[in-house]
Amino acid sequence: MKILSMKFPEELDGRLTDRANRRGMSKSALVREMVREGLARDGPAGPATFGEATADLCGCVTDGPRDLATNRAHLKGYGR
Repeated sequence: MKILSMKFPEELDGRLTDRANRRGMSKSALVREMVREGLARDGPAGPATFGEATADLCGCVTDGPRDLATNRAHLKGYGR
């Protein structure tokens, strides 16, 4: 297990101590539980790929021709 040192204001430390005592656990165990629950609530850290990050944008552009390759006018001068 890794060690993480944190500084708490007196008021917050008091609330943390009270809750840990009521639940019969150490402050460290309570903080670990709260961090674990908070991270689970947030969901995954974020998309792993560009495709995942932009998946909601697929098909959002509806103006213009559907397939440029089917219209010879759009291919004029291509490859020159």
